[in-house]
Formats: sequence, structure tokens, C-alpha cells
Amino acid sequence: MVRIVFIFMMFILLGSFEINAQQRPKVLALVSASPGVVLVGQPSRVTVKVLTPTWFTSAPQLENFQIENGFVVPVPNQSISEEINGKKHAGVAFNYMVFPFKSGDLIFPSLKIEVESPAEGDYKGIAFSVQSPEKIIKTNPIPDEYKGDAWLVATSLYVSENWDKSLDKIKVGDALERTITIQAGGTLAEFLSEVNWPATEGISIYAQTPEQTTDRSFRSSTVSAKQVQKAAYLFEKEGEITIPELEFSWWNPFRKQLYKKTLPAKTVKVAPNPDLGMLESMKDSLAALQAAEAQEAIVEEEKPFLILGLKPWQFAVVVAIAFLVFGILYKVTRKLYLFIKLRRQQFRNSEAYYFRQFSKAVTHHEPGKSKQKIMSWLDRFLPQSLSPTMDSLIENAKAENLEEASLNLDKKLYGNHHQTGSWNDKAFLKEVKKARKTFKVTQKKSPEKFSDLNP
Repeated sequence: MVRIVFIFMMFILLGSFEINAQQRPKVLALVSASPGVVLVGQPSRVTVKVLTPTWFTSAPQLENFQIENGFVVPVPNQSISEEINGKKHAGVAFNYMVFPFKSGDLIFPSLKIEVESPAEGDYKGIAFSVQSPEKIIKTNPIPDEYKGDAWLVATSLYVSENWDKSLDKIKVGDALERTITIQAGGTLAEFLSEVNWPATEGISIYAQTPEQTTDRSFRSSTVSAKQVQKAAYLFEKEGEITIPELEFSWWNPFRKQLYKKTLPAKTVKVAPNPDLGMLESMKDSLAALQAAEAQEAIVEEEKPFLILGLKPWQFAVVVAIAFLVFGILYKVTRKLYLFIKLRRQQFRNSEAYYFRQFSKAVTHHEPGKSKQKIMSWLDRFLPQSLSPTMDSLIENAKAENLEEASLNLDKKLYGNHHQTGSWNDKAFLKEVKKARKTFKVTQKKSPEKFSDLNP
């Protein structure tokens, strides 16, 4: 019997899962890579398409991911519409530029995608998740025939140079700064190599650390890299000196061809300098500058891990203190809130609160409401030994004038147009206040008379 019940429940459970699955729209997650075979440093455009036969009631959300042996640069997404098996699908294309930096199979991982889309024939979105397939991008190594020092894959390359002084009038001991700027399209700054400054007899070269930047254009879905590197040339020997050419090469992935860019050699005439003592001083200064830059780079690399400028243990202490202060503030604030809430409740049940409500009604010239509020106030003001009526207040407070004012109020509320007398709200409120004060004084002088008040 137990087994039959168990099997029956399993059938119901499986049936509910099947019905739920049938209600979901068939959302597709497709992944493509173009090109699927690349060289080291060559980007591949990976597109993750998320498609539904209806529509998405909220934007699909892809989980965060990382790729081993590759850099990933997101580029703008696109709204798309495709026909699959004769049925129109709407969706979103998530685009990425993937730059492999090592040969072998680069794996674009399977991703969990959170979607919300209504079933066909319905309008209410159903939230669920789909999984995209992984994509393998085959990365070939640098070709054997390439003999250069720095391999670079780029769509374009521009190289320029600038000297801070003229090369026409140079004498021994002069130091000139040379700046070389490299701009490469379709690549990242991480793939740009430092300039290989060739050794030249008669010149000491002191190179600085290059400045590298990557520019991402989200409109055109392109990237480009820029590198600016400077070097100081110290001329130590007189005579004619040739500064060798500098050659830069890059592989164009679209034309599948290797290109070269050359900064031509330069021949300069170095004049003698009678003041050769400054040469050693200049060499020492440049060497010290280069050493300082190298030390700064080392310090930057060895810089300890900081969180908001604090060491981890210091940050942990600050966080702990903050939590402690927050806990104390929370407890104090809660107690203060409960105290204020209690006092407010006590006040709303007090005679003073009901008298204030009565005063507001009179001030706002509302006779009916004034009558209602004064009766509520009398119920809390007069002791239980007295009837909560105007007559009791008038009699015990000996308020003869209040009797007339009260009578005028009743005439205004319940009388007909033949009756005379007018109700003066200000005079009525004044007489009630006077009676209230008199009654309180009487109560203090003869407490035994009102012993059942506030027992």
C-alpha cells in the first residue's frame, strides 16, 4: 500500500514538472566565434545569442566569467530577430572580443543565463535559467618563419618619433630626449612590447618605463592601443655617429600578411666639448634617474595590498568598530523609539490629549464636532463618582457662565429657527478652560471628595 502511494505521488510530481516545463517558452542560447582559428594575440569575436519565440519581459542576465590564457573585452550588445525552423525569435546578442595570449585550445566557458519570458499565447513572464554551450577557439602559435623580437597582431600600426632638441648642433656631453609613440589598431596595450633601443658606440641610452593605454570605442566596437616611451641619449664621443634604424612589424589578420614600419637611421656630427668634466656628472645624473625609476617600479610591484588605503588587518579593525558602533546606535535608537512610542500612546490616552482635540474642534468652528469632543474629554476628566456631563462640570466647578454657553451650543445644534441665542465658540472655549482650571484646584483642595479619580 505504501509503495502504491509513493509511486502515485511520484507520478504527480513528475507530471507537475512536465507541465511547468511545457509552460516555459523554449529559450535558446547559441554561441559563435569568428574567426574560430586565430594566432596568439589575434582577437576572436564571440557572440552569445539568447533567443525566445515570444519576448523578454526583462533583460537576460549572464553570470560573471573569466577565461584562462585570454583577455576578454566586452563590446556593445545588440537586439536581434532571427527565424529558426520557420518561427521568428527575438533576442539579445552579447558580444565579446577575446584576445588569446597563449597557443592551444582557448575555452569560452558555458554560462548560466537568467531569463524572464512568457509562454506562447501568454503575456506573463516566467523566470528561469538556461545554459549556453562552451566554445573552443583554436589558437595557433607564432609562425616559425617569423624571426622578429616582438610579435604583434594588429589591423594597423603608426609609429612616430620626436627629439626635444635639434640633432644638427650636438657636442660631447649633450643629452637629448627621444620619444617614440606607437599606435596600434585592433589590439590591447598588453600586447605592445617595449622599444628595443639598439646599442650605439659613443652613445649611452637611458630608457624610461613606457606609458601604455587601451582605448575602447563602444560605438564602433573596436579597440586600439597606444604606447609612449622615452629615452635619454647621452653623446660621449666626438665625430660622426650613426643612430641605427628602428624596425617595427605587425601581422594583419585580415590580409594575413606581415608588415613592417621603419624609423630610418640618422647620422649626426658630434662636436668636441672643452668642458668634459660635465660628462661624468651628466652620466651619473642619468644613471641615478634610471635607477630611481627602476626602484619606483619595484616598489610599485611590491606595494602591499591595501583596502581603501588600509592594510587588511587595519580594515578589519575599522569594520569591527563600525559594526560595534552600529550595534550600539541600533540598540539606543530602538530603545528611544520604544520610549517615544510609549509616551505617545500614554499621551493619546490622557485627558490633556482629549482636551486638545476638543480645543481644535472649537477653534475650527465645528459645533457638532465640538460637542462630540467635549463629551469624550469629560469622560476622561471627571472622576468616576461624577457623571461625565456638562451639568456635572458646571455644578462642581461652579461655572454659571459655562451653563449659558453650553445651552447656546445645544440650541445651535438641536434647536429650530424660532429659538433665539447664538453660540460664541471663543467664549465657550474660554469658559470651559476656566471650569477645567477651577475643577483641578478644587480637586487638590478636597482630594477625599474625588478619591476615586485616578486610583
